Amino acid sequence: EPHPPPPSPPPVVIMGHGLGAQKDMGLHPYAEQFAQAGMAVLVFDYRGFGGSDGDIRHWVSWRRHVQDWQAALDYVASGGIRSHSAHLDTSRVALWGVSYSGGHALVTAANNPGKVTAVVANEPFLGGGGATKRAIAERGVGKVARLIGAALLDKARELLGLGPVYVKLVGSFEELAVLNMHPDELALSRGNQPHPPRRVGGWRNVCTARMLIDNLSYKPLKYVHAVAAPTLIVVGTNDVITPPEAGRHAARIMGDKATLLEKPYGHLELHRKGAEPAELVPIVDFLRARLRLSPPHVDTHPHETPVTDASAAEVM
Repeated sequence: EPHPPPPSPPPVVIMGHGLGAQKDMGLHPYAEQFAQAGMAVLVFDYRGFGGSDGDIRHWVSWRRHVQDWQAALDYVASGGIRSHSAHLDTSRVALWGVSYSGGHALVTAANNPGKVTAVVANEPFLGGGGATKRAIAERGVGKVARLIGAALLDKARELLGLGPVYVKLVGSFEELAVLNMHPDELALSRGNQPHPPRRVGGWRNVCTARMLIDNLSYKPLKYVHAVAAPTLIVVGTNDVITPPEAGRHAARIMGDKATLLEKPYGHLELHRKGAEPAELVPIVDFLRARLRLSPPHVDTHPHETPVTDASAAEVM
């Protein structure tokens, strides 16, 4: 009986996490299913997070994050990822981001026309949208003023070459935090455990306060018109952190280049449920179609498609 022809080299999906998060916080279930569907996957941590280098830990900076996305894309495009597997098609590359990194994926695609074949932006942060008014309404003037004070102090210490000032990343509405969540969402953020599990690199629930000032200038929505690659925008209709209307607006700007997928979930709920096999079907189908993967078949000589973990230091 003749052997089937060898499979063609798989395309590559690049994945990075959202605000203050790292790859061991829910990215692997997505990556493993993409690999099972015939895609190679590069999952990376930003500088200062997880297994990546960086003297200042938990430094959330959209500029640095976008630089790390660019480094990951350049690493794949240059063939560096072939040191892990020689049989990859690095001319077919998709970007997958969630929340804050949903915006990063869109910005990176806009900055690299011709290098990106497809984009998946899950509940993407797009900037603007009355965030300041919403923050004051939710937290009150006093808490917002304290956060701004911490951010200004951190920026001053940055200019003087001193150590950072940290603020809590996720907390309840009674706490001073960058992201305030209701009890059910807080439970999801901890994996429904009393305390967060230990993470690579000693992750803590903090971030540099300076990000609150730096983030004022970050508006990925201004980039979406320049994204040439077909893009799937996934929004949660109950999302109050990255409201669905922002994703709908981005899809309208992009026109035929964008596909909008709406799910009846909140922000963290969508991220966790999104990795369930049934929920992931439309995303896998989108990637397979845009990356020009042949229909799945039963292979009597199975092979493995690689999932590669990388730190920012490895790809820069």
